[in-house]
Amino acid sequence: MSTDAQGREPIRTPPDIWTLPEIIDVRAVLVRFKKPLIRYDGQKRMEHKEAVELMVKTSRPIPERALSPVLMVGDVAVDDYEVTGENLYRFYAFEMKQLREGAPMRLGWPSRRPRREPKPPVFQLKGEEQR
Repeated sequence: MSTDAQGREPIRTPPDIWTLPEIIDVRAVLVRFKKPLIRYDGQKRMEHKEAVELMVKTSRPIPERALSPVLMVGDVAVDDYEVTGENLYRFYAFEMKQLREGAPMRLGWPSRRPRREPKPPVFQLKGEEQR
């Protein structure tokens, strides 16, 4: 009698879709747009003439799922972002007056407390650009 023990596929642990990558680097600049940046809040069209752009480099990709992560700058959740390269994301903060210099930055999920990193990067504007 023979068994097919070698034919079994190994049991794979599914990836943890709640774990977010570490932030490796952040560059924050104030951007003034020649042509306003258009965003929608529900059905309401909003035109932004300026924003703080946060270029975030991560240790690995942000998991793709229906719920998008936020970049926490202190207590401010920045949820508008786009992928710009491998492990590189451009976040836009439109409520600039709420951002505080020196505030710790972490990736997190909306309505969930972000994990504490030993030494998170801190928010610091590094210039201004016109686009």
